[in-house]
Parts: sequence; structure tokens; C-alpha cells
Amino acid sequence: MLLIVEDSADESSYLPILEAAGYTLHIREPEWLEHRVFKGPVTDINLHVFSKGTSEIDRMLLFQDWLRIHKADRDKYARVKKELAKNKFSTDLILNLTCNIIFKILVFSIYDLGKTS
Repeated sequence: MLLIVEDSADESSYLPILEAAGYTLHIREPEWLEHRVFKGPVTDINLHVFSKGTSEIDRMLLFQDWLRIHKADRDKYARVKKELAKNKFSTDLILNLTCNIIFKILVFSIYDLGKTS
């Protein structure tokens, strides 16, 4: 899930609202586009927070849209995420392994997008 705010560095503008709704701040990455990740209150979701206009938003939306219509890639991504969740890896290792599968899927989606443009 993706939340786009005016300025993700200004946590006071959205953090209290999300916490009141049961979300918990899980990752704070000021060095990478002021990215934040919250865990959901009921289901195990990742809510990514970025500032409006951040380039990562388009990449994330492309990835989500691709997974919606390409079941094989969606299943592959889900398998990787489930396997990682079973193990007690460091957050950095999980991010690196997850980025690897995301990168591979994005390469195919961007290539496919170029063929249809």
C-alpha cells in the first residue's frame, strides 16, 4: 500500500492519524527519499509513505499494476515474501532479497511497456 503526503519528513502531519488508526511505524529511512513504512493494525501489510512527486511512487505503482495482471509474477513474489517471513533474517538482508525479485519483475514490466508504446 502507498500513502503519498506533502512531506514525508514531516511525520507530525500524518503519524498521529496513522497511530490512532492502529498503524505502527516500522521503518524510517530519511536517507532514502524520506521513506517510511508502517505495519497494519489488523492484517500484515506494509504501508509505504513518500512525499508527493517522489520518483519511487511511479515505480511502485508500475510494480503493483504489473502484479495485478500477471499471476505468475504475483505468485513468485508472494512465495519469496512468505519464505523470507518464515526466517529470522536481518531487515537489511530481507530488503536486499526482496529488491532482487522486485528488480527482476520490473525489468520485464518496463521491457513489456516499451514494446507496447
